Amino acid sequence: MIITTPSGYEVHVKDFLSFGEKRQLEKLIASRIKVKADADNKVDISPVDGSVNYEMQDMAFGFLVQKILKEGAEITTSLYDEIMSWHEADGKAVFDAINEVTAAPLVQPKKKS
Repeated sequence: MIITTPSGYEVHVKDFLSFGEKRQLEKLIASRIKVKADADNKVDISPVDGSVNYEMQDMAFGFLVQKILKEGAEITTSLYDEIMSWHEADGKAVFDAINEVTAAPLVQPKKKS
């Protein structure tokens, strides 16, 4: 998909995560969850630090953002650093698109009857 930011940047974003990319994001979350069971088999799951959300977005950025055009010219330096220097509304438009893709569930195969 191609999004155009409020300032006119054209950002090419993949509209899906591969299976392996989705697994890497899931592994990031799983690596932060701590599960403990006591002698009575009471399970305690510790909350996940909110900063993991930003780490997931940054990882997904690398998977999904393919190209940026600025006034018709392709940006060839770090795409992440480029977007981080933009006005907030422009950067938010890109990360909203990333969040839309990463929130999509994987298509589950149909069960045979």
